[in-house]
Amino acid sequence: MELNSGHLKVDIMRSTIIPTYNEAISFEDYATLMHDWTKWANQHGCKLSTGENIPITFWFVMVGGTRQLHQSILSNKRANSGSVTANIAKVVYYLSVLSDDQFLAEIHKHVGYFEAKVNDENKLNIERQRLTHQLSHQAAKIAYDAGGFVKMSDIAKKLDITESRAKTVINNVLKFAQYDAILDASKTKLKVKGIRS
Repeated sequence: MELNSGHLKVDIMRSTIIPTYNEAISFEDYATLMHDWTKWANQHGCKLSTGENIPITFWFVMVGGTRQLHQSILSNKRANSGSVTANIAKVVYYLSVLSDDQFLAEIHKHVGYFEAKVNDENKLNIERQRLTHQLSHQAAKIAYDAGGFVKMSDIAKKLDITESRAKTVINNVLKFAQYDAILDASKTKLKVKGIRS
């Protein structure tokens, strides 16, 4: 590998995207880079402890940022215009100038951390789903006891949750077969007409 005019040149390319020091990396280039790194890592035998290939979601533990930010960039949920933060761009640059052996070593160092983060997130999601399920039954009871339409904001206050969370809870009530539930035309009020046994 050699440096030339501030641009990195690598004999065996890990990516077609070559970051330059202190330059922004667009979301599009970042996504391409992550896809290229994933392919390269898997071609070089990197594996999770389960024996599975390194997933594209792996890189957030190496470059920084949150898993949600990383996934939103990769899934094109962010506008095509824009770039990753300066800190992430610098980390990407420094990872790009590592030798192949150093890069592989960094990947291996981060596998356990990635798996722990994913495991923690999975546990949190399971707990969040359990709580949402429980809150949905409470919201249905509030609406049923009221005998008419109840505002989402009132349900949120009674359950001590945000209105955004109340919307998720109300949508759950509508999915449960045991409740004869409807929303008003504005989709901001819930009515539970009956409870099926």
